[in-house]
Amino acid sequence: MTDNEFSRLFLSAEVAVKRTEAITGETSIPAITELRYAGYHMARSMSDDIDEHSKEEELKRASSHCRRAWKDAYEFGTVYLLEQIDALVHGYRGNWSQISKSLPEAAKYLEKSQEIKSSLVELKTGEYFNIDKYESLFSDLNEIHKKLYALAPLAETAVVEAKLHRLSQTRSAIAILVGTVSLVVALLSFIVGAK
Repeated sequence: MTDNEFSRLFLSAEVAVKRTEAITGETSIPAITELRYAGYHMARSMSDDIDEHSKEEELKRASSHCRRAWKDAYEFGTVYLLEQIDALVHGYRGNWSQISKSLPEAAKYLEKSQEIKSSLVELKTGEYFNIDKYESLFSDLNEIHKKLYALAPLAETAVVEAKLHRLSQTRSAIAILVGTVSLVVALLSFIVGAK
């Protein structure tokens, strides 16, 4: 590995940390720690009292830390977005089925977020982590998150409409019940009055 290759990898990891920080408002401490270790190994590789083989080993260690920082940053961001989506859905409690009927695209986005969640679990349990896959999952989920939150006002409207519909049905049921009771009372009055 050359110094330039390491530099590109380090900068890519730093971009991942900054990107997730901009979206989450928080810093991934594990990713920052990995970048710190990468810097440590890079500094050791530049030491004058180290042979070429040891220099190469230090560069390998430094690049491994950069890859882990990249993965940690995107994993942190992905988990954050999944939690935000779950909070949105749980905020609507029992109304999600009505929202899904009124806004089928919301159901589609939620389904896609669950697929991403499954993919993340698969990535975490695999022996080899695919950095590009983590970045892709994060980017896809970020778009879903934006779209679901953009639909939130429409979801509120769907919830209100569903409540109004239930209220209307309740009023209709009460009117029918009152009408039926009135009819029964009238019939009883007629029968009692006829005797």
